[in-house]
Amino acid sequence: TVTIEQRNNFTIKKPIEIFGPNGKLIKFKIKELYNKNGELVEVANHAQEILTFKIDQELTNMDMIRQKK
Repeated sequence: TVTIEQRNNFTIKKPIEIFGPNGKLIKFKIKELYNKNGELVEVANHAQEILTFKIDQELTNMDMIRQKK
């Protein structure tokens, strides 16, 4: 499980890419996304919202997420 601070909006179940300074690119679909109150959300659309989701790969502090439109 990872915790992120969201900057741009994205939705679950659509492909995202996770990348960072280590040069590794991870293609992934978030199946379940939770806000800081533990509530299930489908759209991350509030700037600087704290969210969590499960991923079986290790991420670093400076990794970023992007979703193709």
